[in-house]
Amino acid sequence: MTRAPCPPVAAEWLGIEPGTLVTVRDRLLATEGEPPVMIAISYFPAWVIDKAPDLADPGRGGMPELLREAFGETYSSDVLTVRMPTTTEQQRLDLPRSVPVQIIHGGTYDSERQPIHFIEVVAAGGRVEFAYVFGTVPGDS
Repeated sequence: MTRAPCPPVAAEWLGIEPGTLVTVRDRLLATEGEPPVMIAISYFPAWVIDKAPDLADPGRGGMPELLREAFGETYSSDVLTVRMPTTTEQQRLDLPRSVPVQIIHGGTYDSERQPIHFIEVVAAGGRVEFAYVFGTVPGDS
């Protein structure tokens, strides 16, 4: 678990003051033997980790399920952009400087619209595909 001051972009999504101590979950995701596909950095206010302590473990998957177990139904909102990588992103992703990255800024909210999570995903161009389903998927009949 890493506790650090919340950067401005995450603070804005979480509705807290920049610099507030938050739990940061920094993951570099890759398939064995392949270059990394993405960096995923999540930010959680202290009260969220108090209610769902397993979220602080970067080795633990299933974050959406952990959030739902602790907070009930949740929903998310994402903003996607593309840009050239920073030097740090280029190094972490083992990416040529000329390859762009897909940026996803996303917030997760509880049923009362309170922000409980912010994530910044930096995905290597050409290494990953994203697909979204919006709305309620009907159950099997």
